[in-house]
Amino acid sequence: MVRSITQILLGLMLSFGAVMLAPRGLSEVKRKNLLRGVYLLFLSGLLFVFAIFAFQSAYSGLRG
Repeated sequence: MVRSITQILLGLMLSFGAVMLAPRGLSEVKRKNLLRGVYLLFLSGLLFVFAIFAFQSAYSGLRG
C-alpha cells in the first residue's frame, strides 16, 4: 500500500514536471532556439512516459 501511494505521488510529480516544461519548450521553438526547444520537448515527453509507468506500477500494486 505504501509503495502504491509513493508511485502515485511520483507519477504526479513527473506529470506536473512534464506539463511545466512543455510550454517552455514551445516558446523556445517559437523564439528560433530550435535545439534547446527540441531538448525541452523531448525531456517533457520522457517525463510523461515515466509518469505513465509510475501510474501503471501503482495500479498493478493496488490491484493485487
